Amino acid sequence: MNVHRLLIPGLILLAAGLSRQAEGQSSPAPKAAEPSREEFVTEKGFSSRVFEVRHREPGDLASVVRPLGSGFRGATVSFNRDFRTITVRDFPENVAAIEAALKRLDVPEAVRPDVELRLWVLVASSGGTAGGPFPDELKEAVGALKSTLAYRSYALAGTFVHRVRDGARDISGGGLADLGLTSVNGKAGRAMQLEYGIKSLTLDSSGSGPVSVKLDGFRLALVGDGRAQLNTDATVREGEKVVLGTSTVRDRALVVVVSGRVIR
Repeated sequence: MNVHRLLIPGLILLAAGLSRQAEGQSSPAPKAAEPSREEFVTEKGFSSRVFEVRHREPGDLASVVRPLGSGFRGATVSFNRDFRTITVRDFPENVAAIEAALKRLDVPEAVRPDVELRLWVLVASSGGTAGGPFPDELKEAVGALKSTLAYRSYALAGTFVHRVRDGARDISGGGLADLGLTSVNGKAGRAMQLEYGIKSLTLDSSGSGPVSVKLDGFRLALVGDGRAQLNTDATVREGEKVVLGTSTVRDRALVVVVSGRVIR
């Protein structure tokens, strides 16, 4: 019995020693992963240039010459509108190609003529007088409308004149238009707010005849005692009057006529 009492403490001490030995032989810490190497060109292979822009928009030129870059990571083509500069960082041969392109592109733009755009808004009704009379210059256009539409009476609701440069974008204007409508209580209706816009205006002189004025994204809206809206594209030959379209307002029609004159 005494023998067993001496063995048990010995086993306990042996287990404690093994435990301390295991703690001292813990698994080594994992090595830190090596950072991946980026495959791109450093400053040693690149050159940098700052080009001054004299005549054109720096952002437009930068978008044109950017494809001439190498495309390697670290290569850049940037621009600054305030300083009117384009900064290039790339291989010397790519920088040289961009420089040559900028010399060809950064030149004074050809002078573009102005266009006087005249807009007439007519109101048409089935009978009676719709507002006031229309000008003599619209007699031919109104005659064509009477032979096409069911409305017999036409009057001028508003005239708008806009002078813009060939190639202009986001043109807008507006004012009041009197359609001669009566309100619900029988009183004379008030003038309505008219707004129009053109996404872009360009001249086309490719043909043998007169110059054409191209109106892309023309829109017109009339809001007040009723509502009318018109959206279309149109080409107007110089010296002609073109009906852009019609829209109804209650029992009447809104007719838009336009002409364009090149100011040389």
